[in-house]
Amino acid sequence: MVSFQYSPLDATLREIRLLVLHPASANSWDSTLEISLIKSQLGGPITYSALSYTWGEPQPTYPILLDGMEFKVRRNLLEALRYFRSTKDRLTMWVDAICINQDDIRERESQVALIRNVYKEAEIVWAWLGAGNPTQVRSAFYFLHNLASRELKNITEDLRHAKIPRAETMQLVESEATNDTYVRRWLDVAYLLDSLWFSRMWVIQEVVMGQKVYVVCGHLGVSWDEVISLACGFILKYWFHVVSGMRYTRRYKLITEKLFSLSLSARQINEIARARMVRMELPRLTEISDTDFRPKTVYQMASHYQHFNITEPRDRVYALLGILEEYNNNIKCPSISYSIPLADLYWEIIKSDIEYIRNLDFLSEALGQDRPYGTPSWVPYWHDGILKKDRETPIISLELAPEITYKATATTLPFCYFNSRLKALRIAGFTGAVIRQVGEICDLSDFDNLINSETRHSRQMQHLSHIFDNWTSILDIKDILGGSLPYKLDIDGDNPSEKQGKAYQFISMINMINEIHEWSTEKLFATYESKVQMHSTVRFITATSKQTYLGTRQLEATKHRRLFITHGEKFGLGPKATQPGDVVVFFYGCRVPMILRPVKALHMWRVVGEAYCQYEMNGEMLEPDIAATRYTLGVPDMLFWVI
Repeated sequence: MVSFQYSPLDATLREIRLLVLHPASANSWDSTLEISLIKSQLGGPITYSALSYTWGEPQPTYPILLDGMEFKVRRNLLEALRYFRSTKDRLTMWVDAICINQDDIRERESQVALIRNVYKEAEIVWAWLGAGNPTQVRSAFYFLHNLASRELKNITEDLRHAKIPRAETMQLVESEATNDTYVRRWLDVAYLLDSLWFSRMWVIQEVVMGQKVYVVCGHLGVSWDEVISLACGFILKYWFHVVSGMRYTRRYKLITEKLFSLSLSARQINEIARARMVRMELPRLTEISDTDFRPKTVYQMASHYQHFNITEPRDRVYALLGILEEYNNNIKCPSISYSIPLADLYWEIIKSDIEYIRNLDFLSEALGQDRPYGTPSWVPYWHDGILKKDRETPIISLELAPEITYKATATTLPFCYFNSRLKALRIAGFTGAVIRQVGEICDLSDFDNLINSETRHSRQMQHLSHIFDNWTSILDIKDILGGSLPYKLDIDGDNPSEKQGKAYQFISMINMINEIHEWSTEKLFATYESKVQMHSTVRFITATSKQTYLGTRQLEATKHRRLFITHGEKFGLGPKATQPGDVVVFFYGCRVPMILRPVKALHMWRVVGEAYCQYEMNGEMLEPDIAATRYTLGVPDMLFWVI
């Protein structure tokens, strides 16, 4: 049979293709799918629906008839079209795998630029999750309706509960969770929301831009706005209480893992719902200049949605451009090109980010030594869509602004430009010191899969105690601190000994608080309490919860990091890849110091990662007496070639 051949589209007329799905012949479910393609223009008179789905397997292998000729599609799309096919009427749809010539890279680029409008002008967007188990799907949709009704009722009665839980609802959820019927329903919802569709990067734009969005599984479907969005808001607020209630059921250990994945799915869905809400409310938001939810640059948006999946690394950027254009924040967006080298694309969005925010914060997310061959070390670690669970928490995300901020090079402005041939950045800064010794790595990966939060925290603190034993032994301060965790920030006496001073400096470092003499444990707790009152679901702030918070902060500050000591006998925290011979560098316009590794044969450098250097996080290295020392030692300002 002759294979189908596309006729070209006129990009100047904003032409698109639409498929017409013909009715099933002789009421046969298994009969061959017959489709016709028609051309249309965006804004034209033809009404259509758009399909949002996951591609699935790498290559299409299932034949259909397209304008009477053979055309192959993937299994998930084949199933979707069978379910949507009528026995009487034709259905006009837009489906990317069929309506775009995937073998024509120029057409792909021009059509991807139009996708925002394709979904915006669609009468309905169908979000296809798959065929599913009919009984399980029916149960899940029924329960999601129930949760959405509760959420709507809570918000209607008290707007304050749009963000925080309601006491009576907490108690009801906990009591219901002991019932086997409710346990089964929660599991059905968990299986439904575990669909790969919810974690797909392109879904964000498709849902955000759609006028009406329906989530479909098999023959059943629900409204995104009326059910999915509201229900997931409820799940996020009360998930902890659901798990607490199920603690006393017979199958607790068997179901907690699935419920844990439910909370992650709900969080991703909530991110999409939030972006959709902003798009729907844009006129009102513009009037009151409320831009808190809108990203300032392409880089910030790509970073924000880094947990969503992609198969083509460039789509980490391109899948979000339509939303950014809709926000109309005068954001400079790159042109869509699937032939552009990755390094060039990421430099383009990094350059715009630097021009807007006037700092080098992007280096906190640099790939570093985890880079695959041929990829620069300065490219963001999330560029390829592969989730890296063993990454350290970015230091700048641990600021308790405005109380704790990091300004390693004070208010200096960045100097950074890109060499396309070398795929290298040239950045202005100065060296701090060379690392001579490192401690053990605080690797907490083995405990990440423990569902019970109390057990996980306890095991993590035990491991942290072992790591701190190693670090304090290296620094010779173990006898000062003892073995009780978490270490507190309180200082006894106005004139501590040199050893005590080093111990206090160590405690300050593992809490990432630079000015220890202006801080105490109680001040840190006060900051914690203010954050709890604004955002948390915690009902009462107890002594235990304070200790847990302090321990959690020390875990976040130190996990996947290791102690380092420089030749100047200063010490700090660096990524797990840090090794002797690496150099602490201060880049102008960078809020934290960076650790670089010299590539001596090339006279260039590679990024290792962020560094936390006690008493060097607030511009101290730029103070006149210290700056003069740098020049005396023959270490002037310089331009670093970073590859």
